[in-house]
Amino acid sequence: MRVLTRLLCLCLCCIATNIYGQDPFEEFKKAKEQEFAKFKSKVNEEYQKMRQKIDLEYSNMVKKSWQEYNSVVGVEVPKEQPVKPIEYDKQRQTPTINKLPIKEEKIIEERRVKAPDPIVPIEPIKTPERETINQFGIDFYGLALSFDLGSEHRFTLNDISENSIAKAWKALSNDKYSNVIKSCIHYRDEHKLCDWAYIQMLNELATAFFGKQCNESTLLAAYLYAQSGYKMRLAKSNETLYMLYASKYIIYSKNYWTIDGEMYYMYGNGANRINICKANFPKEQPLSMQINHSQSFAKKDSKQIHLTGTGVSAGIYINENLINFYKNYPCSGNKDEKWSTYANTPMSKEVKAHLYPALKESISGKSETEAANLLLHFVQTAFEYEYDDKLWGGDRVFFAEETLYYKYSDCEDRSILFAHLIKDLLGLDVVLLYYPGHLATAVKFTNYSKGDYLNVGGNRYTVCDPTYINAPIGKSMPQFVNSSATVIRLK
Repeated sequence: MRVLTRLLCLCLCCIATNIYGQDPFEEFKKAKEQEFAKFKSKVNEEYQKMRQKIDLEYSNMVKKSWQEYNSVVGVEVPKEQPVKPIEYDKQRQTPTINKLPIKEEKIIEERRVKAPDPIVPIEPIKTPERETINQFGIDFYGLALSFDLGSEHRFTLNDISENSIAKAWKALSNDKYSNVIKSCIHYRDEHKLCDWAYIQMLNELATAFFGKQCNESTLLAAYLYAQSGYKMRLAKSNETLYMLYASKYIIYSKNYWTIDGEMYYMYGNGANRINICKANFPKEQPLSMQINHSQSFAKKDSKQIHLTGTGVSAGIYINENLINFYKNYPCSGNKDEKWSTYANTPMSKEVKAHLYPALKESISGKSETEAANLLLHFVQTAFEYEYDDKLWGGDRVFFAEETLYYKYSDCEDRSILFAHLIKDLLGLDVVLLYYPGHLATAVKFTNYSKGDYLNVGGNRYTVCDPTYINAPIGKSMPQFVNSSATVIRLK
């Protein structure tokens, strides 16, 4: 019966096509597309009106929501007496640790997996729509980014009185800036920019368009940042406008202001005693210092870097645009969690493509523990050790690519790199072990019951110290035998 019905429909369709010269189903499809286009246009119009309503309410609040604040002196990076690396002495046998006492277990969780949504939904950019009349471009770590910005987008702040700022914000809420917001979010998503990269991009766009140390550029960057869903506050002092961004992470060595229980940091530098506008936006989110994806900057290979460690030799290239970005990345974290950002940041595909084949070849055919030993000895011997204070004038944690790029590194840098190698090449879970002045690692092997270890969540983790030169897995530095350690779990 169903077959007969389908045949009848097909026959009627063919008859209609012969009589009228067109496919009725095609007409139906076109009608539905037109209907959806009208619906989509209506929804976008409603979203635009909603955004303008929110911005209007914000501009009205700007006129009266200012309060004077003093900054709080920034938290300095905790200073510790660094532990010198030592070489493993096979003749000097240290007792095996039956169970390493745990002072405290830190569960490291992502603050936010995805970037915030804009204050109202914004339609994604389609490729043809990016060919706009005004093409204003910036170079962002080698990426050529273009925006729909022209003379009609310029505005002037004659002063930074509440009324002037409110008037300018209302002007920014006009439809003509919608494509700029779309482009910013599009580039953020396309290149997987983390929050810090995104706020940098907005600032570079605004300063390139209006000029540096300009109140107009600060207001444009703040507007784009707020429209993208991030929590920011406007501030002013001595005829200069500032943008503050909220962060749940401590950003070390940088002054901050506490507003409604949250820490706000100034983008750039400025006065300590300032007037802050407490006007806010719905569903705004603080900046996250986590980097959930490898940053997709333009490729700019370094000179070939030769790495030679026990059992492995490799020639690699590293993207210098990525290195330059990491140079500008502020040291951040909360107490013992400051290393998680660096250890959880994925290594770039380019670096893996250069380094991992040589490592895979070296561990091919080896058991899990033999392979781990080889990777451990490679990290122990491929780099020269030096203290951060001597090289950088203070504590500086490296991302994995930085450890490979720079000639010198210390215990925390090596532990972070080793954690990446173990997770990526062996697929094993690894934790960081923090002792005062020292960072090491511990690995959860599938089946291994020798050497120094600790229990984490009922699982056995074997100590592996990338700074204990030539020491095998399961060996702690002598001074840390039976010492307490803080466990830092990685994602």
